[in-house]
This record gives sequence, C-alpha cells and structure tokens, in this order.
Amino acid sequence: MEEGMVLVAAMATGGAEHALEITVQYSKDREQFDKPLGAFQALAHYMADSKTSIDGGKVLVHEAAWAHSVGRPISSLAPMAKSFTCRSYRDTTAMAQQIFGGVGFTVEYEIQLYFRRAKQLQISFNDAARCEELIAAALLDSGDYSLVS
Repeated sequence: MEEGMVLVAAMATGGAEHALEITVQYSKDREQFDKPLGAFQALAHYMADSKTSIDGGKVLVHEAAWAHSVGRPISSLAPMAKSFTCRSYRDTTAMAQQIFGGVGFTVEYEIQLYFRRAKQLQISFNDAARCEELIAAALLDSGDYSLVS
C-alpha cells in the first residue's frame, strides 16, 4: 500500500505540473483590459505559489521513491508525499479554475478534467485524514522526529 501512495503522489505531481502549464499558457493568451491575465500581479503570485508547492511535493515523491529503492522504510514518507501532493494538485486546479473563470468548467477546456482528477486522487489510497494517522503512527512508534530512517 505504501508503494501505491508514492505512485499516487507521483501522478498528482505530474497532473499539477500540467495543470499549471495549461494555466500559465492561458494566462499569456487571454487578455483583459488590454493586458494578458498573467501580467496581473495577484494572478502571477497565485501561479508562483502553485509552482512552489508542486516543487515541494516533487521533492517528497523523489525522497520516498529513493528511500524505497534503497530498502529504507517509507511508512511516514509515503503518506506525507501522498497527502501533500494531492493537496497541492487540488489547490493548483482550484486556482486554475479561478483564472479560467466560467469557461474552465466547460468541456472545451481540459483544465476541468484535471480539477476532477485532483479530487479523485485525494481519496485514492487513503484520504488526507488517514494519511495523517499513518504519519502520526510512524512518528510515535519510531520516536524519530526527523522521520528519516
């Protein structure tokens, strides 16, 4: 099950990256008040926050995959990666929906698919509450506050 959580985390990271790419391109193409949407500081900051969150999740996924490949336990890393990346994916697609506006929910734009996939991945291979329980159990059982064995 831990390996499954790492794979779901990797899927969430890839989905979030692509959703952000779509959103960045849309914000360059779509103009409002004779300026591209991406020129508005608030929207640019939302996209920058998403990029930061996605990259943080990518580090967790790589750490969990590496730990598993060298035989280290991933009882805490797997749920951390899954929970964090799925939240990042959901937040990224929700932000994208705001930038796209109403057309983001129509079938003409693929961002609506990523929004739905993000919600689905949040409950695949344990939901956020269960991931928190697994992280807490690993922390309390090991007594190792770094959670890296």
